[in-house]
Amino acid sequence: MKDPLTGAYNRRGGHERIESAMAVKEGGYLFLMSDLDCFKQVNDIYGHNHGDYVLRFLVEKLRKCFRKTDTICRLGGDEFAIFLPDCPPNQVIEQKLSGVIQDYKHMIEERYPESHSSVSFGGIYGKSKHTFTELYQLADAVLYDVKQKSKGSFQVRVM
Repeated sequence: MKDPLTGAYNRRGGHERIESAMAVKEGGYLFLMSDLDCFKQVNDIYGHNHGDYVLRFLVEKLRKCFRKTDTICRLGGDEFAIFLPDCPPNQVIEQKLSGVIQDYKHMIEERYPESHSSVSFGGIYGKSKHTFTELYQLADAVLYDVKQKSKGSFQVRVM
């Protein structure tokens, strides 16, 4: 259920928690996808142990940023999903995402400047029930747009 490197839920654990939350969902929710831009450069230039540090750094920032009831899962490699049940669209979430992006940027500039790595988020606010796969596909399309237009940023669409 847990990723041994980061302590976040693994794909299976996250999938099960999110599907369970969607089954009893009553209010709005936010489903986010996160991807580390140029993460391969961290591993290639500085070594895989430093890449591991970067992954743990991001998960720790996400844990501090979101509630204990929210689900943070590592889908694989440098890709993560975050599910916030009972979460209406609001500026607080946007401020938190901006904070994570800035903290990540500062850490990279200080420790791994040659990598030019950044973190991007794409997500959806919704009220209707969806499967994990549907949420993944919807948020992944938003993340793709973010990475094409402006890496190191976020976008959230209301569904």
